Amino acid sequence: MFITILSYCDTEIKKNQLRELLFSIKQKFPDYKTLVYSHYVNVEPEYYSLSDYYIFDKSNPKSPKSFVDWVYVGPQQKKFHRVGGDWGFAVLQMIKRSIIYLKGIGVAESFFLNYDCHPDDIHKIDNRLIKNLITEQHFGIFSNWGTDTDSFSLIDFYLKIDRVSTNLLNSINEDYYNSIPSNIIPENFWKSIVLESMGSSFVVYDFNIRSKISLATRALPLESNLRKYFDTILPTTDLLTREKCIAIWNNVVTIYKITLQINGLTETYYNSIPSVLSNHSFFCKLNQSDISSIIVVGINDDNIEPYTLDGLSDEYWSNNYHTY
Repeated sequence: MFITILSYCDTEIKKNQLRELLFSIKQKFPDYKTLVYSHYVNVEPEYYSLSDYYIFDKSNPKSPKSFVDWVYVGPQQKKFHRVGGDWGFAVLQMIKRSIIYLKGIGVAESFFLNYDCHPDDIHKIDNRLIKNLITEQHFGIFSNWGTDTDSFSLIDFYLKIDRVSTNLLNSINEDYYNSIPSNIIPENFWKSIVLESMGSSFVVYDFNIRSKISLATRALPLESNLRKYFDTILPTTDLLTREKCIAIWNNVVTIYKITLQINGLTETYYNSIPSVLSNHSFFCKLNQSDISSIIVVGINDDNIEPYTLDGLSDEYWSNNYHTY
């Protein structure tokens, strides 16, 4: 079995995640070979030695499209929107070029993972299970993207490399991808070209492999010290007033105040959510307007290890907003 890992590790956290994933694969499946495909150049040589094959591709094509996703938080009676660039084709290109390379070296099958897949879930890749699920007529095994049955996950799937058709590879075309409406997400595009090239010759199965780092979620990293209080903290802009705010939800404990450092000033902010709902979430408006980073230093009466929310550029505040 081959395991192909798609990666863009431009931070130390992401590189550490890739390292942990590779260690977990080698520990649990010492006979499996790994191919890491990367669009990011500044990765130290140790990653080359951890994988059997490492491909660096300097292209990282961003689609001209943008997506808006949102989540409604009931206790706050607010809908939190996020505008983001579309890097879906960059992922699909990695899949395509990985397949072409694997075909070239005679690899018959590969499991595909994103670099942020949780190392603890690697044992769920079971070659015997795959053999039991799939027949000679099948091309691969795919997971639905969450509860969306119209989309296939791009982070965990299995392919018979020697059965992948030219039709599928040709469908992963930048001009074609950019021509489709922006409401068709990359995962939906992926399923559509699988259906077009494979018909019904595939299996749908939930491998249940979690993402440890994800750009799709607003939740805190699993290792964050703040998770004993809540799992989501979001700097957000009021679309009507343009005031900058902090929203917190999925609370573990009731939070009635939070202490923040902004531009060198330490201030305590109190929860504006009505008390009957405040055990679920926290919301406050910030006193400053020019904010590029926020440091959380206290929750309720607890002094905590400082946690920094950075990257809060003008573009961030424009692209992360809430409505009522």
